[in-house]
Amino acid sequence: SATIPPPLVSITNPATGAKFVAPAGLVLKADATQTGGSITNVRFFSGTTSLGNVTSSPYSFPVNNAAAGNYSFKAVAMNNQGGAATSAVVNVFVFTNAILSAPTRLTGGQFQFTVNGIAAQTYATEASTNLVNWSAITTNIAPANSFNVTDSTSTNILRRFYRARQDL
Repeated sequence: SATIPPPLVSITNPATGAKFVAPAGLVLKADATQTGGSITNVRFFSGTTSLGNVTSSPYSFPVNNAAAGNYSFKAVAMNNQGGAATSAVVNVFVFTNAILSAPTRLTGGQFQFTVNGIAAQTYATEASTNLVNWSAITTNIAPANSFNVTDSTSTNILRRFYRARQDL
């Protein structure tokens, strides 16, 4: 008998780069097709951890209460001849509130604080004197779970409030 080609599989939900708020509930969905044979199952993964196995179409798997973090999902489809194919990875971000800590007035009047968040997620840090009007200090991709931000515009301001936010 002729060898059949491997299956084709792709994750159709969520889109790569999708952003959710923790604890997140989302549904992984995949399309899997097979020429000259049949799909026997699609297994869903977060990184290298198997989340679950679906044996019939539609191929979907719920992810409940996902904690804040960065996720890399993939799907592996198997055919009735033992062939397999792996989808492209879909990277998803689950946000939580950043915590600001370690406020310090530096020599020269600049102000520094630590943002405690999640590495590789984007944080916009902002300042206000009245909790109504906010101005941007920096927007950056966190190099680590904790990183320092310095406000170089604070040298002549007696009282200022700070926040770090993420936009969905």
